[in-house]
Amino acid sequence: MFHECQEELDMRHDKYERIAKLSRNVTIESKRVIFLLHRINGDESCKRILDEVEQKLDLLQNTEWHQIALELQNEDPYQFLRAYSPGLQEYVEALAFFHYVQQHTLLTAQQLKHSLTFSELSGNDVYEPGIDSTVKGPILLRPLSVYVPLTEYILGLADLTGEMMRMAINCIGRGELSKPFELCQCIRSMHNAFLSYGSHSREMLVKFSVLRQSMRKVEDACYTLKVRGSEIPRHLLADELKSLSHLPLCFETNSDDCLD
Repeated sequence: MFHECQEELDMRHDKYERIAKLSRNVTIESKRVIFLLHRINGDESCKRILDEVEQKLDLLQNTEWHQIALELQNEDPYQFLRAYSPGLQEYVEALAFFHYVQQHTLLTAQQLKHSLTFSELSGNDVYEPGIDSTVKGPILLRPLSVYVPLTEYILGLADLTGEMMRMAINCIGRGELSKPFELCQCIRSMHNAFLSYGSHSREMLVKFSVLRQSMRKVEDACYTLKVRGSEIPRHLLADELKSLSHLPLCFETNSDDCLD
């Protein structure tokens, strides 16, 4: 009896470590996607980079996330949620950032779940052929998917505001002076939504604090553009924003500090 319990615990610990390792790979690749999106510079590079990002996301879904879905099959996902939660939040941030750059809208929870649902058949899928098993026809199976709690989706969106803040500042450096106001309005809407949602956990409270800081940085940048934009030459606006001590932002999109 004790030997069987030991084997079961060892199997669960091994599975937890495998999922955690896959989650770390997801985190790394998601950061690379975000870094690539920050390199968009005008319409010429936009389509090329978006196509490259879409390929990276598809590959990530069909490799690491598919493997995680197989590991979670027939298991209680909450027993392994802490193993893949960091990767899931980073993936939500990357996918939402890509979705916003491409379509100028926020990623919905349904779209996120759809990206982590797989239609292919596997040997462990549960088949329910129906009452008369001799009749050939379509069969029912349990879909293979990664469980995505709503809180993980919300926490990932909170991280998105940091990338939107960096995008706004980089747009000013490139001379795109209307984009920061659009991003500022979007971040404000997200801030108001978070206010109505409330703080249900310590992690949510930390994320909301960072969200508020990002919003204030974009608001200060927009204020500088609105008040002093006509006084400062366009090519010196980035230097003016750099001089603000409370804006420790990166203005070079090829800097790894942008993704910390």
